[in-house]
Amino acid sequence: MTDIQRGGSRSVTQQIIDVITAAIASGELKPGDRLPATREIAELVGVNHLTAVRAYRRMREHGQVTARVGAGTFVRDPRAVNAADDELEWQRYVLPPATPSHHSRASSTGHDQAVDEGTVPLSVGYPPTRMLPDALWARHTADALADLGPVALQYGPIEGVPALREQLAAQHDEVLDDVLVVNGAMQGLSLAARVLIRPGEAVAVESPTFMGTIEVLRQAGARIVPIPVDEHGLDVDELARVAVREDLRAVFIQARLQNPTGADLAPERAERLLELARRHAFFVVDDEVWAELRFSGEDPGPLRRLAPAHVIAIGSFSKTLGGGLRLGWMRASGGMIDRLALAKHNDDLHSPHARPARRRATPVGGRLRRPPHAHPRRVRARPRPHARSARPAPASGRAMDRADRRLMRARHAGRRSRRPRAPGRSRPRRRVDRPRQRADRRAAQRHNAATRLRLRGAGGDRTRGPAPRAGDQGGERGTPRPAGVPPSADLSDGAGRRGWEPRARAAPSR
Repeated sequence: MTDIQRGGSRSVTQQIIDVITAAIASGELKPGDRLPATREIAELVGVNHLTAVRAYRRMREHGQVTARVGAGTFVRDPRAVNAADDELEWQRYVLPPATPSHHSRASSTGHDQAVDEGTVPLSVGYPPTRMLPDALWARHTADALADLGPVALQYGPIEGVPALREQLAAQHDEVLDDVLVVNGAMQGLSLAARVLIRPGEAVAVESPTFMGTIEVLRQAGARIVPIPVDEHGLDVDELARVAVREDLRAVFIQARLQNPTGADLAPERAERLLELARRHAFFVVDDEVWAELRFSGEDPGPLRRLAPAHVIAIGSFSKTLGGGLRLGWMRASGGMIDRLALAKHNDDLHSPHARPARRRATPVGGRLRRPPHAHPRRVRARPRPHARSARPAPASGRAMDRADRRLMRARHAGRRSRRPRAPGRSRPRRRVDRPRQRADRRAAQRHNAATRLRLRGAGGDRTRGPAPRAGDQGGERGTPRPAGVPPSADLSDGAGRRGWEPRARAAPSR
């Protein structure tokens, strides 16, 4: 910088650029090195600060340096600038570094092994391809497409198709509004992590546990605290000690058939875990993907039944019907289910309509479960204002399918449709238009108030006079005469109608 001269043929700005360019070309400044601040350059050369700023800006325009806000100006790799020989080469220098996780490598390898008929991958939980019910799903998918028609290709509700949510609610004895359909359990884990956790917050996780859970928490920026697992499930005593020194945001657990140990959380430990959740105000995210694959032993039951306000349950059909369906669900209560639905909306915008077997029996755990209309009392919906009372199920599931198809088509066409009554069912009670009744009542009150004001102006402070005596004129039969109105006053309105007011004469003009 000492060779820069004022008043020469080249400007001071160009001389600063030439000096830095020469240092980069000679290797004195290597790619990634930080350049001096513009104020230091200005003091060293003895020029205005704006001159140094102008020099750095021109170098950025030519691709020689790059600037990051709050960090400074750095020498750019010349290969990223001159990678014109390969159209994709420049991406290696622009994209941030990425290291494949163990979960992604295992999933990729497991997929290659799962499609091989002679190999059973033990490193991943892929069901055998030959056991997947492809013929059953093909038939149900064709039926669903035939039932819905073009509606199947339209956007669906973000919470999921109502009929599917009813089946899930009946299966898990849940409130309908507490069920959210997701695209597989991995999306459920990701949604829970994004809604619950902010970068740097502590989250307790079983050790060992599912690799995907660790990867999701790392992507969310969580500080993972491992908790050991034994033959009785999570070590709750260790969790209690961690909860004293750490401000836990959530505990990610697999209470039934834990992956990879296969252990169930003991009932006394489950009670202690939920007691800690209430005391320290953290959520418990229970991954129930493997809970349907029990071959022996007694099922301890869902953890969520003990504390619905603190437990978020995640399930999936990936292990029972096939992972390619990408069909899972989440169960949560209160504001949490609304937050999860909002986060899902940012990812998917909607849920698909054409889910196979949407109103038919759904195979779960190796057997066919009955549809919810076979046991409608288990589906409990939150009461809504002016809603009709619950009706008994129709006698035929096929008749219910036809009625649902007509309702779905009518809703998407923008018109109302009436569900046909099953034989022996009474006619539903007519709904009362409460808002219209209130509006009519307010209009009548305003009319009466205006009438009273007119009477005050005609007959003084009293709005009603004494009861009519025999021989009084005017008014309808039994109608009292206003106070101050003589008996001979004409109460007609000029059109032959009798009213409260005497006819008023027009005031003379002046």
